[in-house]
Amino acid sequence: MEKMRKEKSLLKADLSGIQKKSTFRMLTPLEKSQMDRMYLEVDKFKSLIENERSRIQKMEDQVSQLKAKIWNKRKTMGGIHAARDNQKVVEKQVRILENRLEQALVKFNKSLSENRKLRQEIDDLRGERIAFESVQKKLEKVCQSMKSFSV
Repeated sequence: MEKMRKEKSLLKADLSGIQKKSTFRMLTPLEKSQMDRMYLEVDKFKSLIENERSRIQKMEDQVSQLKAKIWNKRKTMGGIHAARDNQKVVEKQVRILENRLEQALVKFNKSLSENRKLRQEIDDLRGERIAFESVQKKLEKVCQSMKSFSV
């Protein structure tokens, strides 16, 4: 861009020099062709400058659009530290759930232990019942046999 500006200023200087000469005298065919060539170059550089300006404007528009997209993405994500914050929240939730699981396991193990004790007590009571029933049957036999002797 800077190179084009320098060339433009040189061409203007040449053009103004030619124009000053032409005010004093008529232009020769060689000077006219040079002047026509310089006008063409001036037009070419003007179009190049316009093209560069439009290209710069397009790029600036693209940059502003991309900045807006980045801003929106950050906003929807929850800021620039969203990933770290989300990770902290997830870790806290994991700790809470692990704690609940541990408490549930402790409660379950207590229940299993209590269940084992109760089963053992039931088995002992069944054994006692069988023993009492057998003693009862013997006593009933004894009672029957005593009744039959007493009659």
